[in-house]
Amino acid sequence: MGWPRLSVIASGALGAAALVLLAASPGTAATAPEVDTGSFDHWLGSSPSLSLFTSKPGNLGPRVDTSSFDDPTSGLPALYVFNNVSTTADSDGDGIQDTADNCPLVSNPTQQDRDDDGIGDLCDADSDGDGVDNGLDAFPNDSSEWSDSDGDGVGDNGDAFPTDISEWADADGDGVGDNSDHFPYDATEHTDTDGDGIGDNSDPDDDGDGLSDDAENFLGTDPLDPDSDGDGVSDYDEILLGTDPLDSANPSQIPAAGPLGWLGLVALMAGIGARGLWRRSRTREPGQG
Repeated sequence: MGWPRLSVIASGALGAAALVLLAASPGTAATAPEVDTGSFDHWLGSSPSLSLFTSKPGNLGPRVDTSSFDDPTSGLPALYVFNNVSTTADSDGDGIQDTADNCPLVSNPTQQDRDDDGIGDLCDADSDGDGVDNGLDAFPNDSSEWSDSDGDGVGDNGDAFPTDISEWADADGDGVGDNSDHFPYDATEHTDTDGDGIGDNSDPDDDGDGLSDDAENFLGTDPLDPDSDGDGVSDYDEILLGTDPLDSANPSQIPAAGPLGWLGLVALMAGIGARGLWRRSRTREPGQG
C-alpha cells in the first residue's frame, strides 16, 4: 500500500475498547455516528490511554493527526477511534455530560465561570482570576479586590481609609471620612461644633455660646466649648455676670491689661449685649413686647 505507516501505541488493559484504523484517500473522510473526538485529550472510565502518531516521510517528527476528524484535507488518512466511554456520562450528577461540564467531578449546574478560564467557579481554586487563591482572597468573586485590612467589608483598593474600620468613603476629598464629616459634599467644611448647620470654618461663633470666636480668643476662653471652666455657667453668661469664665470658683473677672483691658472689655461687653438683645428678639413669640 502507498499509505504512510501509522503506529498506534496503547497502554493499559483495553477492556471493552475497540480501536479501528481506517485508511481513506487524501481529502476524504469516512463518517461514523459514535466517533469519540475527545479521546485524544480526555479519557474516562476504563478506556486505555492512547498515543497516536504518524511517520509520513517529510514530517518533522511524529505528530498526532487530530485534524483528520474535522479537516480531511490534511493529506493524512482519516482516523476514527471508538472506545467504551458513554457519551452520556455525568459523573457529578448535575445534568451536564462530562464532556461538556466545566466541573465534571463537582456538581455545578449553572456552569458559572467568572474568570472565563474554562474551569467552573465551584472547582476553580481562583474563581475570580485575580491571581489570589480563594482561601486567601477576602473577595473570591471580585477580581478587583482581594484584601480588607480593616475588616469593614470594603476592599482595600476601593477603601479611602483602608486601616480605619469606621470609614471607607470621602465624597468631597477633604481627608475626612463621610461618616465623620458633617458636610460630606463640601470640601471646605467638615465640623459643626454647635450643630447650627454652619461649618466651623464659616461660623463666627463655633460653640454657639453667644461669644464670637474673636471675643473668646481675646478672653482666652475656648471657642469650641460654651463653658470653658466647666462650672455649669456659659462663658457668655459669666461675662454678663462679671465672673471669670476661666475659674470654676467664679471670682470677679480681672482685666488682663489695666485700663486698656477695661476699655476692651467694655467694648466687648457692648458688642455682646447688642448681640444678646438681637438673639432674644429673634426668639420672641409673635405679639410679645
